[in-house]
Amino acid sequence: MRRLLPAVLAALALAALAGCTTPPRSPGAWVSGRMSVEVHPADAPARRIASAFELQGDGERGELRLTSPLGSVVAAARWAPGEA
Repeated sequence: MRRLLPAVLAALALAALAGCTTPPRSPGAWVSGRMSVEVHPADAPARRIASAFELQGDGERGELRLTSPLGSVVAAARWAPGEA
């Protein structure tokens, strides 16, 4: 589990950046898709992790969910002014 944390954090960062550059179609719309992240730890072999994501919001406020291939939520992030 400890080795998975850097990959999940990298996936969250990439998905958040993608959400900031592509605004949703309407204020309440969810944008969803699949993404793949490759992590190269200094002391371990490279790992590739694939995940589905759902994103709602913009750079000011929103929500991001990463799900496993089986559909369970692996990580979630919410942000709003004054919160992260």
